[in-house]
Amino acid sequence: MSDLTDPIATLVERASRRTRVVVAFVILLVLSAACVVFSFSPQEGPITRLRFAPILFAYVLYRVLRGFVVRRGRARRLARLVATEPHRIVWIYKSSYTRIVNHTTYDDSRYLQVGCDDRKMITVITDGFTSAEVDALIAAIYARSPQATIGYTPEAHAAFQRDPQSLRRAAY
Repeated sequence: MSDLTDPIATLVERASRRTRVVVAFVILLVLSAACVVFSFSPQEGPITRLRFAPILFAYVLYRVLRGFVVRRGRARRLARLVATEPHRIVWIYKSSYTRIVNHTTYDDSRYLQVGCDDRKMITVITDGFTSAEVDALIAAIYARSPQATIGYTPEAHAAFQRDPQSLRRAAY
């Protein structure tokens, strides 16, 4: 993957760095929780009622770690696709999701969506990237895949669902 352009390499590096930081934090959290759980003896009362707590805690940590590993995996998968099989990319667009409850924004996430010729979408979370960086990322992918359609429209979405090949443009 050394021949990747800078924005794509930046995407992979940021996802990997974020994953390493979260894994280190989770390890410290698990060690701290283990110290607390095992420092009580079974006769001390309330801790005996929380026998399910370590299982629940482990499950939550698993889900958090899995989320970050999946995020890194998607970034690497996109980089591999752009580097080795750019002809498979038929559609590129950015999207965002904002959840507002009682006039308060709870979730504001941005994504880069890349559609392949086999109807599969690669969704990469681009939180932490500026709009210019996401545009540079799209431009870098488009430079390798000039046949891809850029931008979201309901018509493009319907065409992708019916026949992804129909989104291919004549390569320049």
